[in-house]
Amino acid sequence: MTTERSIERSFPIVQLNPLSVRERNAFKPVYKMHKWFARRSSSIFRAILLGAALPAEQDGQPLDLMAEFYLGHGDDPRLRRADGQPLRVLDPFMGGGTTVVEALRLGFDVTGADYNPVAWFIVRGETAKVDLGALEDAYQRVADKVRDELLDLYRTRCPLTAKDADIIYGFWVKQGICVGPSCRGVTDLFKSYVVGRIQGDLGVYYYPDIRCQSCDGTFDWEIERCTITAGGPQLQGAKACGKARPETATYAFGPLDEGVACPHCRARFHKGWLPAKAKRKKKKILVQALVDPSTGDFFEVRGVIPDLVKAPASGHSFQPTSAPVKGGKFICSQCGRTQSIVESARANGGPLAFRYYGFYAHTPHRDDDPVGADRCGLPTNNDKWFGAATKEDLARVDEARAELERTRDRLPLPTQEIIDGYNTNRLVIHQYRHWTDLYGPRQLLALGKLLRAIGDEPETVLRDALLGAFQSHLDNASFLTGYDYSRNMVRNVTAAHDFRNPTSVAENNTWGVKGAGRAPFSNCVEKYLKGLSYRLGTDLPITAGYQPVTDVLPDTWSSTLLNTSATDLHATPSQSIDLVITDPPYAGSVQYAEMSDWSYVWLHQVLKVHYPDEFGSEITLKSQEIIEDNA
Repeated sequence: MTTERSIERSFPIVQLNPLSVRERNAFKPVYKMHKWFARRSSSIFRAILLGAALPAEQDGQPLDLMAEFYLGHGDDPRLRRADGQPLRVLDPFMGGGTTVVEALRLGFDVTGADYNPVAWFIVRGETAKVDLGALEDAYQRVADKVRDELLDLYRTRCPLTAKDADIIYGFWVKQGICVGPSCRGVTDLFKSYVVGRIQGDLGVYYYPDIRCQSCDGTFDWEIERCTITAGGPQLQGAKACGKARPETATYAFGPLDEGVACPHCRARFHKGWLPAKAKRKKKKILVQALVDPSTGDFFEVRGVIPDLVKAPASGHSFQPTSAPVKGGKFICSQCGRTQSIVESARANGGPLAFRYYGFYAHTPHRDDDPVGADRCGLPTNNDKWFGAATKEDLARVDEARAELERTRDRLPLPTQEIIDGYNTNRLVIHQYRHWTDLYGPRQLLALGKLLRAIGDEPETVLRDALLGAFQSHLDNASFLTGYDYSRNMVRNVTAAHDFRNPTSVAENNTWGVKGAGRAPFSNCVEKYLKGLSYRLGTDLPITAGYQPVTDVLPDTWSSTLLNTSATDLHATPSQSIDLVITDPPYAGSVQYAEMSDWSYVWLHQVLKVHYPDEFGSEITLKSQEIIEDNA
């Protein structure tokens, strides 16, 4: 490669920037298959690869790199060596595999290396030759073994039929223990008593400005019930009538066939009295679920929550946003002492316990009683609702805890201790000593059963693919998954590239309810299949959309993946590499090794036998990490 390369003369930053922004808002499916940190835009790396390989001029004119960007290059002689073989690319810090995958799609022969075994495992998954039908069959084999029993762990009672319904998220709150020697009171560590909301607010069909024939008053006739607690107690706040509706407007709910009571005079209004020009519309209404701190009951507020609310059942008055936790401290609910959560855990001599207090659930039984479902508002929120945990719900958790105690030694659960480091210190100071301390009993039981079933898969490539989906799910499981009530979804464990310790958490349903929840295992498998499928028919972002591109297909990809330090590439022959393309970690960047221990300790339980060189150690090796650890 003695001629001047395109990248040595210029690089189309202006054209690439909007493509990179577009892609980072929605990464390509192949890069969503696994959890890795600091993902880079593949558009940038495709351009770097082409710019480094292609000559600066073509037919006497400067090469148009953006025109080349949208071409397939599998048979391009410009990307080949003098002997006709593909140019050889090395990424010695391959991380999540962006360079490797983009180079393979362009037809390069690729060597990727990383010191981190989880990175090695991820890139193997992104580049493996997997038959999609065979993977679906392997997934079904796992489903046949454990799906039903995992779903049974996450059941509650349907409010309509009393049959079993599926929990999407289980809500837990950490309990602080007062360090005062004469108190030792227990406080639920809520940061807010607002516990649920539907993202984008609740959409309700209605007829606007209906005029009552009895009192001449006007109101919105809502033909869908506005509720997220299946018709639980509801208080009214400001702007309760809905967005874009007058502040002084009133409303009333009634099924169209049954009529409605006027909110002014209570006279019945029937659909036959609707004006001929009346048009059904849809409006958005803010509805939020709250927990009564005095009883644990759930109720909801329609509209803006007042500064002071009075719980409907108990009559207890409280400020919803004035909960005990402020930053890393809490106020004891019994003696009023202010203390740090870390101090409480240290005095406790172990991690503070969590209490199961509620859930977000879905019922499949609406058709059993359609009229009753309409009356309690289930269809309005797609048959989902927030509810407080009952004695029966708590008993189910206790049953899971008892089963875990009986079967723990037969499940492939991590036994590794948490080593005090830069990021893991956040766990250690809260008295977490083992990685399993970070999970509730029900979730440990479910994850152990699922991992055992995956490990039984005899086909290596299929087992590893299912483990890849499991690894992705792990980032959304444990007592480190906070809950973003404004978006109604869990916050993944490593979202901030460190180990946060939320005091109110959401326990993900391990197998998952179809179409609900964030990244349960079943959804992660679907995501994995989409990633593999994407490689068979790729497209690239353009300003207004995506443009199909004919790239090299996975069945002809040629790659060598190494789990080794970038200082130890002796297995790569001298003079064998044409291009070194990488995005090396920076000295003060993410502590990749510590963060990847989160999933490594689980993968180790299965892969230590199959890949002893890569997954034989108890935790990821860190002695040769390029990242500085100032712990």
